[in-house]
Amino acid sequence: MARCLTEKQKKFCELLAKNPTIQGATDAYRQAYDCCGDPDTIRRSAMRLRKHPRVMEYVQELTSRIAEGYLSKKEHMDKLAELRDLAVQDGAYGAAFSFEDARGKVAGLHTELKQIQVNVVFSWAADEHAGKEKEDD
Repeated sequence: MARCLTEKQKKFCELLAKNPTIQGATDAYRQAYDCCGDPDTIRRSAMRLRKHPRVMEYVQELTSRIAEGYLSKKEHMDKLAELRDLAVQDGAYGAAFSFEDARGKVAGLHTELKQIQVNVVFSWAADEHAGKEKEDD
């Protein structure tokens, strides 16, 4: 079904499936179409698009997928705690630490900081390049 929709319509559907309210539709339309105009016009456009048969079908498909694979944060935290406890019982303290660290990440307590270092090897301006070509001739 998604192949019958434009990229913007797909994005609208994906956002709407996560928040299927009138305000959610308006926000989804604003984000998908990158528009910032009259709020009433955006809301009317969102409601019109929301009622489009292909859009309705795709939103329903996405909503079903979300519902089937939904795992709440609490369920995820509980499962990690269960795995941590099993690891402690088995004396696998490294694994237990990893599960506890994962729980902290899920809770938003830990974030990974990645540093990228870029070294400039050379800098060559366009007019310098033109001068070098003349020297080579």
